Amino acid sequence: MVGVDDGRFKKRRGGVDKTILVAVLFRGPSIEEVRINEVTIDGMDSTDSIHDMLKGLDFDFLLLSGATFAGFNVVDAQRLNRLLGKPIIIVIGEKPRDHAVREALKKHFEDWERRWSLMESLKPLFEAETSPGHNPIYFEVVGLDPEDASKLLKAYTFQGRLPEPVRVAGMIAKGLTSP
Repeated sequence: MVGVDDGRFKKRRGGVDKTILVAVLFRGPSIEEVRINEVTIDGMDSTDSIHDMLKGLDFDFLLLSGATFAGFNVVDAQRLNRLLGKPIIIVIGEKPRDHAVREALKKHFEDWERRWSLMESLKPLFEAETSPGHNPIYFEVVGLDPEDASKLLKAYTFQGRLPEPVRVAGMIAKGLTSP
């Protein structure tokens, strides 16, 4: 299973700003490989960036830490599923505030309808109890039964409530982009 998360970023005035995406391949509880690629802040290249980063990697499932990276760089999870031929689980730590997201997209992006439709294409939202004593996580799936996805999320959660592939990808990405 592969987990993907993005690094920290600050949007500057002028120019094209980038941050990193980190992919971590797990086999059971062990890390087998780490890959890094760039993604444009508030761009629309996250789908291609993830696809390019995972080329040639042998894995069964892809976990994404949310449906957006580097701000509002929305992943086309349906297209990514077709390109990779792998099921995708979008993991969300907190229940999304859809109205607030839609309003932010409307305010800041001319192509907000496209971004919003990519996010809406992932519905419905499911809930999973991954670890006793912790709040649930939320997830969306492409190419996999939600019950099977829930079992996978629980099986790969070793500490806390996030599955290890996205937890570790996030730690690496944030560590590499911290000041």
